[in-house]
Amino acid sequence: MKRKSTIGLFLVILLLSSIKCQKEVPPGIIVYKTNGDYFDLVTVGFKGDEIVRRSSLTQELSKFNFTNQDTIFKSRVKLINGYILSCESNLDTDVFLDLSFKQHMKLEVAGGRKTLSNDTIMKHILDRNPYIEFYIDNSSPRKFPQHAENADTALINKIIREGKLEQYFDRLK
Repeated sequence: MKRKSTIGLFLVILLLSSIKCQKEVPPGIIVYKTNGDYFDLVTVGFKGDEIVRRSSLTQELSKFNFTNQDTIFKSRVKLINGYILSCESNLDTDVFLDLSFKQHMKLEVAGGRKTLSNDTIMKHILDRNPYIEFYIDNSSPRKFPQHAENADTALINKIIREGKLEQYFDRLK
């Protein structure tokens, strides 16, 4: 009898934990516009004057395509009218540096570091408030794939052309 109770309790706990896991939905893709053409530039995260997120691009090579001396960040895709599709942007913390992904990687290697120093980051800040518009797919289930490189950009461009971004995405700014 004790064994059945223990097994029953275990199954209830397992069921409850799986329900919790199902409710946790990762952030959806993002569509945004910035103050300038920052498509190829690196972001870091700031809260006030404190750096809360920095990239180690040489440690994250799977996020890039390297072709013809070009370094392409797969988590961003250009859309029409200056919009960018992304899966790694954060309205609250993103600060753009005046460094391309390639330049950032070269500085990491030249400095013998996995990340840039605080001083280097501070010297290269370009825009602390970069976003003019910022939309996110908060739907459940998601209307669009989780990764920018897999999204139907023709459909999203059509949505932009028709002025219907707010029908498909939540506008945060």
